[in-house]
Amino acid sequence: GHGQRSWIVEADYKAIEYRIAAFLANDKKTLAAFDAFDNHGGPDLHTLNALTLFGIKGREPTKRERTLAKNFLYGGILYEGAPETIHSVLSVDTPIEMTLVEGMIERFFAIHPAYKVWHRALVKEANEKGYVEEPVSGRRRHFWSARIKPTEVYNYPVQTLAGWIINQAIKKVAKEVDWGLTGIS
Repeated sequence: GHGQRSWIVEADYKAIEYRIAAFLANDKKTLAAFDAFDNHGGPDLHTLNALTLFGIKGREPTKRERTLAKNFLYGGILYEGAPETIHSVLSVDTPIEMTLVEGMIERFFAIHPAYKVWHRALVKEANEKGYVEEPVSGRRRHFWSARIKPTEVYNYPVQTLAGWIINQAIKKVAKEVDWGLTGIS
């Protein structure tokens, strides 16, 4: 328009699902690493995971190793994907041995056992109550048949809470928007 400013704003909640999963699982190691990253400039979590998962000593992980560690986490480990699922996610960009994937899973859970404990508790609760609940908003995912899918049980509280957090921010931004001239996409 005439003399009007236009802005395009992009927001990125860095590793929101990973942060929420660590919080809900009470994975103190990961929460401390996020604290160090956020407040003291510590290494990002995908770099830290690459160091551990690939046994890297005395050097930084390559971009490829960091990406593999990130895809490993989001491609299955947070939602306890089967080794075959994680292998297929990682094999998209890079041929990778199944034995390496199995070793990565073992190393991750050896350092972060809280996720297994949390996952077991979620499935037990879902089987007893017939639903899984996101603890902040209280929203529930009901399972009407006897067939509870563990991956859905693990996924629901994390992604629902992430959506709730992002929606709170969008509501604040929406109050500032001049809806005749701008919008939210």
